[in-house]
Amino acid sequence: MKKKAIAMILASVMAISTVGCGGNKGADNADTQNSSETESTEAAGVTGEILDVDLDAGKDYTQGNQVTIKFAHTNEPGTPLDRSARSFAETLDELTDGRIKATVYPSSQLGGNIEVLEQLQMGSVEMCYSAVANLGSFTNATELLDLPFLFKTEEAAQEALNGEIGISILDGLQDAGFVGLQWIEDGYRELSCNKEIHTPDDLKGVKLRVMDSESHIKIWSTLGASTTPMAASEVFTALQNGTIDAQENPLVTIQSSRFSEVQKYIVMTNHIYSAIPMLTSKQWWDGLSADDQELIQKVAEAARIWQVEENRKTTQEVYDEWKESGNPQIIDLTDEEYNQWKEKTSPIYEEASDQVKEWVSQIDEINAKY
Repeated sequence: MKKKAIAMILASVMAISTVGCGGNKGADNADTQNSSETESTEAAGVTGEILDVDLDAGKDYTQGNQVTIKFAHTNEPGTPLDRSARSFAETLDELTDGRIKATVYPSSQLGGNIEVLEQLQMGSVEMCYSAVANLGSFTNATELLDLPFLFKTEEAAQEALNGEIGISILDGLQDAGFVGLQWIEDGYRELSCNKEIHTPDDLKGVKLRVMDSESHIKIWSTLGASTTPMAASEVFTALQNGTIDAQENPLVTIQSSRFSEVQKYIVMTNHIYSAIPMLTSKQWWDGLSADDQELIQKVAEAARIWQVEENRKTTQEVYDEWKESGNPQIIDLTDEEYNQWKEKTSPIYEEASDQVKEWVSQIDEINAKY
């Protein structure tokens, strides 16, 4: 049967644009915990949407053990990523008549990505969205996705991630104590800065905040920037007082974290496609019934479909708004300029494992379609 209900999104763009200065935790490595522990699923008046889920007609998902889920992420309330988590939670509640209850904790309330991943391993947090770069501290299974300029388009990325490559990567996470359910997206990461930048040569002397990730540090050091690893919670103030000159994130995060208020330019580098895995604790997952695992996986798939569409729509809206207003000013790279960025980072590919190189060849074939 197919369960349907009316969408209940009460706040989206408003929630994105009204984040206070004290909560500047973007979608990446927010290492410090939010002091407010009361803001969860009902945060900032934001709700989710009851998703369309194809279920087996003969199963009654209201029957079974009570299941409680803490679902953590580092994004601000109201972003597409946050609302997909809320939609996941509300749909499970609807389909099980409250038997499976998920509570969403945004804005690093349960810790930054590293801290939450550690809690997933222990089973004290059941689910999360995590930046791929932070998984590198636990496993090399996601090494492929740390490569710069890997996917030609978002469509190519989703084809790869929802096919054998993406499934293999998710399967590889189990040895680290994680079960990967789906791939959502944060979109391409772009560069924000206070001077015009068109080529890697323009990065000379630029103090750039990066995630505390070996792969991201390597990329930007190779490109010529002066890298400064920093928790996302510190970035707004550091940009404001000049401790750093620039940072990089998807457009929606740049807006929701208010980095655009203290940066003059957005350079459309598309340097990394930010794939976000929906993860569960393997310890917790293995204790669920087969029927509950099936249900959660199907709802997760519905959440992925919804989130990818919503994220692309919201990203385009942010781009169009800034392109029209000129505040911040969008810099669209020419093909010649873009190729300089890509060529500068090409040596990084030579250091990849044989398995990753094989996947890159397969992705090249996928990219050729788009």
